[in-house]
Amino acid sequence: MADNSFRDRLRLLAFSLGEARDALCGKAVPVALGRRVTRLCVIRGIRYYEQFAEHPDLEQLRQYVPEISRALNARAIMSNKIPSMPEARDRPYCIWHPQVASQDTYRKLWQQYPDMSYQIARACAVANYVELYLEMNLLPDVSVAEEARASGSLEIYETIMQNPIKYRIMNDYTREITMQNPQPACLNDDTAVVSTLDIKQAIRKPRGEEIEPIIDGATIENLDNMFEDEMDYLMPFPGFHENVFNITEDMNVGVVDSDEPQLNYLPELLSQPLPIDLPQGNKDILILMAAYYGNIERYTRLRRPRMIKGETGCLVRGIYHNSMFALWCGTQSIPEWPASAHVTSAIHARMIMNNDLSRIINLNTRQPYKEFLDRMPYMIWFPNPANSNTYKTLASTVPRMRPSVLHAAVYTEDKALFDWMLDDLGVAPTQPAYQEAKVLDRGRGGEASHFVRRLEARSQELEIDLTAPIASFKMYSAKPHLSSIFLAKDLTPDAVHSAMEDWGFYDGYIVDASEVELFASAPESWRPDSWKVELDYEAWPKRESTQK
Repeated sequence: MADNSFRDRLRLLAFSLGEARDALCGKAVPVALGRRVTRLCVIRGIRYYEQFAEHPDLEQLRQYVPEISRALNARAIMSNKIPSMPEARDRPYCIWHPQVASQDTYRKLWQQYPDMSYQIARACAVANYVELYLEMNLLPDVSVAEEARASGSLEIYETIMQNPIKYRIMNDYTREITMQNPQPACLNDDTAVVSTLDIKQAIRKPRGEEIEPIIDGATIENLDNMFEDEMDYLMPFPGFHENVFNITEDMNVGVVDSDEPQLNYLPELLSQPLPIDLPQGNKDILILMAAYYGNIERYTRLRRPRMIKGETGCLVRGIYHNSMFALWCGTQSIPEWPASAHVTSAIHARMIMNNDLSRIINLNTRQPYKEFLDRMPYMIWFPNPANSNTYKTLASTVPRMRPSVLHAAVYTEDKALFDWMLDDLGVAPTQPAYQEAKVLDRGRGGEASHFVRRLEARSQELEIDLTAPIASFKMYSAKPHLSSIFLAKDLTPDAVHSAMEDWGFYDGYIVDASEVELFASAPESWRPDSWKVELDYEAWPKRESTQK
């Protein structure tokens, strides 16, 4: 490379998996540093390898990349050195992983940088440095308490818990320390305890452009090969997955994925009121189920600042089934797209089914609001339909909603609304409405219903092929599904099926938590020794398990 300046290296988007792994293992600093995944590997290498942290390139690089400067300082502290950190942006959040410094080092750090006292308290919780923790005389912080409990530093834990009021001063989601006017808090599983930092995700080759390049004008050595196929452009991938927590600023990247961790997902709290302080564990299933049922109190307490896997679908389902939850969600800010779009659409659907068009239509001008046109739902009849006059007003005022109203008329078997749609509004038959009519006809003796006959006749007049294949969630009926018959050994968030699927009748989402419901209700003695078992009352449950 002709120009070896660090700014040019930070513009280069070329990626070498070999060089990235060398950085992970503390062997060499990659030439091209424009990819965030590459820089994450460098940060991981710095934290784990003291000799690598002394590479001369890194001292130059820290001027341009604050995360690398903080990693170098964290590595120095963990190596029992006190670095010079005159700027607050250079002070690391996590100074206890992958190893802790000596108690004396942390004491000297506290004396020199008193604004890092809570990071030092957290390190004391990991290392069980009781003497130093008590010496600092800090406010009782719930993150330190959760860390102490998880690390077995029981004296520190009990010292914090004996206080009637505790505070959240450390924020592991944002890596911020709030020492002025901290808010009272409880133990709420909002801490990235040290054991979770060893759960690694394997780096992979990134695709497409860098979404947020560290320096403008990022380039790749061979621009023609930047997108190896069209999917690189349509579905860019940074080479890693965003974790909920990132207190070490390396996204827990590694050479290979860690084995599936054995975590306690607190299944006992599924059917119990939440305690003031959550026990040690992972609350992700509790979050999903609170959203799934639309439980405002539990969801407000449990949710994380950024949505976890499956949460959007559970939110959509909860909104469809709980009007009060829908109203509350309408007051919340959901910045993540497309989650925000799906949630807003579900809220509109719930209001329509409540016969409330105040957020949909300006009744003075009889015009739809732009906000509604931007986020129109399709399914507006399940779990309960609206009144026929509500559907008529919607169809008259918002022509783009007429296919949905036609489908609603078929689903509810409202002949008057259906005939009015076809005859007075001249709505053309649609494949989803026809499919719904065929579903309703099953098991009725074979004679076509009024809805099937009329849709077929009108489609012939208009030369519409209602049997042409179409891949769309609109084609699937919202008839309630069967509950699960599969009983698992252990409960994990994957037991909640929540994803965008072709058959997802919640406007594209298919959401099913019946496996969690069975796990929570069936006796513990019925659970199998490994994975899952089919509950058929013949082979399972075994007779001896029912006698316990």
